[in-house]
Amino acid sequence: MRIFTNKNIKALFIGMSLFLFCNTILSQVILWKFHGNCQLALFILSLLVGCGILFLCLCYFHKQHKIMETAVAEIDDYLIGDTDARIECDDEGEMYRLFHSVNTLVSVLNAHIENEFRTKEFTILSEKELDRIESLIQNLLKITRLDAGTIILEKNFENVSDMMHDIEWTEKKFTRW
Repeated sequence: MRIFTNKNIKALFIGMSLFLFCNTILSQVILWKFHGNCQLALFILSLLVGCGILFLCLCYFHKQHKIMETAVAEIDDYLIGDTDARIECDDEGEMYRLFHSVNTLVSVLNAHIENEFRTKEFTILSEKELDRIESLIQNLLKITRLDAGTIILEKNFENVSDMMHDIEWTEKKFTRW
């Protein structure tokens, strides 16, 4: 059966089987030896076997709880942003198969995130290049209009010294702000 591939489950069932086997053997010994006055001895024996089985179950479920808590903590770490978070899945059994599948899912998600990041960078670069191409096309259109004579430039005589003085004054005004 696949349920017994996990060593902890196997140990639990072996321990419970040993307790029940010992209970059967000791019950037969008590019945054979004490013939009639064995109710108290059988009751104590049954109580000890029941407590032993309960202790085995408690240990098993406590260990399972710790394993699950560790897995939940790793998943929470991944959700917070730790892309290197992985669940320990080195043992055999159904639970560890599940953990392995979760780790595979995390790896696939990380690959998708990386791919989306590269796609976003490519999109940003493409947008910048498209803006540059648009500026070039607008400049070419203006040059074509100038060349064709559809744009008429008004020519005025200007004093270059006054123009430089105005630029210098404007520059000083903005550098103070």
